Amino acid sequence: MPDPSPAPRTGTGARMAAFDWADALASAPEPKNLSGRRSPEQLRARLDKARRELIACSWSDADLLVSAATLAAELGERGEAVGWLQRALAIDRNHPYARAKLREVATPAELEGMDLPLPSQPLSRDRREPFRYPLRRDGRHMMAIGGVCLTGYFLVIGIALGYGVFGLVLGLPLALLACGYLFAFLCDVVRETAVGRADVPEWRMWDMGLYFLAFKALLLLVAPAAPAMIWWTVALTQTPLPGWASFLSMALLLLAGMFCLPAMLLILVIQRSLLAALSPHVVAATIRQTWREYRLAALIWQATAGASIALTLLGLVTSPIVLALAAGTLPYALAAGGRAVGMVYQSCQEDLGWYA
Repeated sequence: MPDPSPAPRTGTGARMAAFDWADALASAPEPKNLSGRRSPEQLRARLDKARRELIACSWSDADLLVSAATLAAELGERGEAVGWLQRALAIDRNHPYARAKLREVATPAELEGMDLPLPSQPLSRDRREPFRYPLRRDGRHMMAIGGVCLTGYFLVIGIALGYGVFGLVLGLPLALLACGYLFAFLCDVVRETAVGRADVPEWRMWDMGLYFLAFKALLLLVAPAAPAMIWWTVALTQTPLPGWASFLSMALLLLAGMFCLPAMLLILVIQRSLLAALSPHVVAATIRQTWREYRLAALIWQATAGASIALTLLGLVTSPIVLALAAGTLPYALAAGGRAVGMVYQSCQEDLGWYA
């Protein structure tokens, strides 16, 4: 044990001496009381040291958070322990000790109101989860209400677009607002899945900020399709390729671009950076690091959300009825596709090194 009566100091020297004393006490052999438990002084010194280490790592070390919470619980500081354990689960929902310790420390009423993140389940082990997710609990009612409302909304847009310039002036802002609203819902699904939530997020309130989200959504759609469109233009005018070869090469480029779209969405939602989402280097690195899960998520995305979006765009240039019926499938398709994308982050968070 260190000398229990170090020479007194003042000012900065006193504070540094206090830190040194706490470190020495924390690393010294643990004194035991008659019951065999560690002394309160030893626990307090260890907790103070853990607090300083947490501050140094910006509270991002799940193991250290759990260790500090355990010490706080032993000292009777239950509120602080519960908060640290919740933060540890937010960083690593599969932590082998945090969930069990939280159920031990928190009261039943606290646990009921916490909405703890679910343990991550790889998409490759539960391929039906994205398709079950939109219909879980209140999700089926949200899908039904959203589908009916969007069918009527897009029917109005389709009819308005048929009235020339006046219809275009009226229908285009409505279409952009719907695009931003659906994209906001998709981002919410990915984000809630990424942090371990089991239920479909609630529909958002309408506001003018949805136009900015519509701009982001259009950029994400146009960027991966741009190489195919540029090649199609060049192939028709600058190369001697036959028409079928030009079309086939354009289709392959378009499929490759759409394969990258889920990665771009994941980057935008988790890193909150549009520039990173549009960076080929970041997108390629994300796909490489998550390849085993990502390829399945991309397939589900293209089969659900991609197909529904394509039908909606087809409805814009064909019939208002087709547009309305296709739009009615969007809530389910976006929820299923977004769930698959979020599950990639769930199971590959450590590989990516991102925190939602």
